[in-house]
Order: sequence, then structure tokens, then C-alpha cells
Amino acid sequence: MKIKHLALAFVAMGAANMAMADTGTINFTGQVIQDSCATALTGGASATAVTLATVNRTALATAGDTANETAFSLDVTGCEGADARGVHFTLTPASFDTTNNSLIANTGTATNVGIEIARGTIGSSTPYAFAGAAASSGNVAITGATAGTGSLPLTAKYKATGNATAGTVLAALGWTLVYD
Repeated sequence: MKIKHLALAFVAMGAANMAMADTGTINFTGQVIQDSCATALTGGASATAVTLATVNRTALATAGDTANETAFSLDVTGCEGADARGVHFTLTPASFDTTNNSLIANTGTATNVGIEIARGTIGSSTPYAFAGAAASSGNVAITGATAGTGSLPLTAKYKATGNATAGTVLAALGWTLVYD
């Protein structure tokens, strides 16, 4: 009888230890991509800068006046197979103009002027309506089956939000390459 009680006590101790065990699940996520495009800025003064020509403040005397449209592009190379699924850029201004939130804010000393970014070439571009948020560039056409290349033509120009004053114009536009 004592042996029976001892055996039951050991079984109860083992069951108690099992009740204290904890379990869980670890989920892993990742991504394998078909390719990785390389990017470059073309038409800029450097790999990271676009210089707009100097403008007389009288050209920006009234809200809505624009001046000195400058062409540049974000180019991609090495996009093997990317055309089938799409490649685009997300464009994110560092800050937005407080009068017109579709313009990139000027952080320089000139007042009542921002930078308008548009897709297309000079004279036939469509401004991005940022409306205070990032904008998608739309897919970039990729050519070449094995070493695909493409270009996103863009323009930048001064845009008045009132009677502009003389001074420096500084603005920043971030971009992210996105694979669909």
C-alpha cells in the first residue's frame, strides 16, 4: 500500500512539472526578390543634387507663378524581370509648404516660394499632388529582358505661394524604390 501511495505521489509530481511548461510559436518572415535594381540621378549637379537656375523675384510675384523648370530623372539599371511585376518610386518631401501642401517646403531664406515636382519632360509634365503625403511615381517602364533599365523623367520648378522675396531656396525630396 505504501508503495502504491509513493508511486501516485511521483506521478503527481511529474504532472505538476508538466503543467508548468510553456509553449509558443515563432513566426519567420522574409522575402526573396527576383532582382535588385540599381538607381542613379541623372541631370543633377551631382548624384544627389538638382540645381534650379537663378530667378528674379519679379517672376514669382503672384501666388501660382512658376519659373525655371529643370529636368532630371531617377534611373534604374539591372532590373532583371522587373517589367512583369512593376517598379516604381515613392517620393516623399522632407517637409511641405504650409500654404500649398503639394509643394516641397523651402527651408532657405526666400519667402513665399516652394518647389513643384512633376512627372514628365519640360513642357509636358504633370505635377504631383502630394497633398501633404508621399506620392507614388507610377510604374517605370523597364526595357531589356536580362539587364532591364528604365527612367522616371521628372521636372522641378519654383512656384510662388505669394509675392516671393529674394533669398536662397533649399528643399529636399526623399525617394524609395519599390518593387510591386
